[in-house]
Amino acid sequence: MLNMSGKDDSKRVVTSAIPGMSVREVRKCLSIVRSQWSAAKTTPFYITTPLAPDLASIQDFSMLFVIGQHRKRHSKSMQKM
Repeated sequence: MLNMSGKDDSKRVVTSAIPGMSVREVRKCLSIVRSQWSAAKTTPFYITTPLAPDLASIQDFSMLFVIGQHRKRHSKSMQKM
């Protein structure tokens, strides 16, 4: 149902941009990247740094995230056609 501003009021389903990772895990990784970037004023920032012992590097995560976001947006635009 559209509201007065022309936007849909229905609940949006939040899905992960990275297959195999939950939305919570993706948000946690994004938070780690932001905090390490903020700390780069005093310590070096390397994209090859692992996000956590059991996770990929910042570089790998970032690439998966960008590709996943593009895939989701592209599939939504194809559904509208």
